[in-house]
Amino acid sequence: DPAKSARCNVCHSPLEALPRDRFVAKAKIDKGVSCESCHGPAEPYLRYHTRPDLTFEQRIAGGLRDLKSFYSRANACVACHLNIDAELVKAGHPEMFFELDGQCAAQPPHWTDEGSWLGPQRWLTGQAGALRELSWKLAAKREPDLLSRWKATGWLLRRTDLGARLLPESEDFGVVQRAADQLARTASREPWTKESTMKALRTYSGLANEFRDSPLDPQELRRRAELVVLAIDRAWKALQAEAKITSPNLDTALALLSEQARQQAAFERAKFAAALQQIEVAVEL
Repeated sequence: DPAKSARCNVCHSPLEALPRDRFVAKAKIDKGVSCESCHGPAEPYLRYHTRPDLTFEQRIAGGLRDLKSFYSRANACVACHLNIDAELVKAGHPEMFFELDGQCAAQPPHWTDEGSWLGPQRWLTGQAGALRELSWKLAAKREPDLLSRWKATGWLLRRTDLGARLLPESEDFGVVQRAADQLARTASREPWTKESTMKALRTYSGLANEFRDSPLDPQELRRRAELVVLAIDRAWKALQAEAKITSPNLDTALALLSEQARQQAAFERAKFAAALQQIEVAVEL
């Protein structure tokens, strides 16, 4: 029963787990995600955290969770937006994917992140955090479907400059977990530019041959395809927003690529490779 199961409530209605005598009479404990889900237990900071004379550091020292740091934000979000019991998926819960930049665009925080080219920085931090969590889950229980996602995420991240430097090609989940955490920490502090964002877009749009000629199983390639689409999408969104670049051809090609990646048992590597090649052509125009 999803209304009573702690495995559901922990994300969808976390206040259900607290004793009823902790609530005031008008509290609506069944109304879903609360402020505390993101910002941490409110008792230490609730009475004073909106005071205008307080600094950010004082609020954090008082117990408010630091969500300005993309690393800390990824850690707060990934707990609900990626981790899910295999039994719940078998029972019909949609599969969970975590992509921090797109998530922040779809559900924006109630403050403004200051700086430029933050989208790719959020994307890379979030994907490294996702790899860390997948590594942790697989170390506890080797699930075949998670394993293909784990391999695909490592493959994707090693195509970034930071990932190539910090992420080993290891089959040891513990080793990758620690390396992915270090990658997430570093990525959250590493600034991006127009040049580095364009490089990432060219890197991922230039992978057509790795799909067309790969000896991997089609479903393992599909996992890679899902992540490549997100990587291209976030880099392109950043270039549109920050550099004011437009390309109707690229928009059309990206929509086609996304449709090909969404195929399940019907995923065809040749069609995805052809769509990816259209992205590459559009990028160079």
